[in-house]
Amino acid sequence: MQIPLPLRSPRRTSRKRLKDMTWRRGGRAARMTGSGLGQRTDRHWFSLHAVLVALLISALPTASNATPCGEVQGLENFHKAIEDVEGGVRSRPLTILHLGDSHIALDSFTRGLRNRWTETFGNAGRGLMPGVPFRYYAPDGFKLEMRGNWDVASSLAADASGPFGIQGFRASSADKNAVMGVHSESAVSRVVIDVYGTPHSGALLLKLGNAASLKLSTRRDVPGLIQLSVPAANVHEVRLMPAGTGDVHVLGWNFLSSGSPGMRYDSFGVVAATANITRRWDRQTVHAQIGAMKPDLVILGFGTNEGFNNGLDLEAYRELASSFAGEIKEAAPDASIALLGPF
Repeated sequence: MQIPLPLRSPRRTSRKRLKDMTWRRGGRAARMTGSGLGQRTDRHWFSLHAVLVALLISALPTASNATPCGEVQGLENFHKAIEDVEGGVRSRPLTILHLGDSHIALDSFTRGLRNRWTETFGNAGRGLMPGVPFRYYAPDGFKLEMRGNWDVASSLAADASGPFGIQGFRASSADKNAVMGVHSESAVSRVVIDVYGTPHSGALLLKLGNAASLKLSTRRDVPGLIQLSVPAANVHEVRLMPAGTGDVHVLGWNFLSSGSPGMRYDSFGVVAATANITRRWDRQTVHAQIGAMKPDLVILGFGTNEGFNNGLDLEAYRELASSFAGEIKEAAPDASIALLGPF
C-alpha cells in the first residue's frame, strides 16, 4: 500500500531531490517508494524557550514500585558542568541529549537554544539520524543525500521489530550502489558511526572528503552496537556506502568538531511518538550509546501526544518514565534529567 505524505511549502525553504528511496514504518508497515523533497524551514510556531525553561526547572518524580533512579535531583550536575567549562577546568564538550516527539523532529524549536549554546562555548558538533529517515528531515548546518536501495525502519509502530537506538530509526542495505552522504557547513574533525552488528553483517565504505574510502567491518560475534570512530581531518563532505558484502544496519552517525571545549546538543524526535516508543529501543544499545556520549543533561521531551489520550494511566506513565530515567542514570550517573510530562 502506498502511503501518501503531504508536501507543504513553508517560507524560506531549501530543497533537495531524493531518489530511489524506500521509507518504512515499523516491522510490517507499508512501504513507499519514490522521490521526495527534503525541506528546511525557519518558520517558528511558538518559542521553544518557554518550553525548555519549564523543562530545566523540573525534577524527575519517582514511583514507589518503579525502577528507582536514585535520589531525586534537580540540575545541580548540569550547572556544575557549565561552571567547569566557564572556569577553564574542563576540556570535554558540554553535552545535551534531547529525546522526544515532533517538536524536535526538525530544528525549528531547538535552533535558538543550540545557537545560543554554540555561540557561547563553541561548536563541538552533533549527532544525526541515519540518512534521511523522513522526508522533511533537514538538520541545520547539514545538507543530506540518500540514494539507492535503503530500507529505513521506524520504532514508532507498536509492532516495530529489530534493533533501534536513541535515534529511533534504522537504515539497512546490502546494495553497494546505495549512498548516505552529508555536507557539513562546519569542519568535521571526527566521524562516529553507530551500527548494529551481527555475525552476518557486511562492511561499510567511509569516504572523507577527497580521501580514498576506508573499509569498516560491522561484523560482531554477539549482536549489538558497534561505534566506528574515525578521525576526519576537518573535512566537509562525508559519504557512507555498503561494501556489498552483506547487510549493514546504520542507527545514526555523529559529526564532531574541534570547538574547544564546545557544545554538543543532539536532538532526536519521532513524529507522533509517546514515551512508549522507548520500550521498543534495544536496552543494551541505548545504554552503550548514552554511556559513550556522557551527556551532562538529558531532556525527555515526550508528553504532547499523551495529552490527547483522555484515558491515560498516569501511574503507569510515571512508572515508565521513572524506569527509563533510571536506565539513563545507570548509563550516565552524572547526568541531570529534565522531564516534560503529559499536558
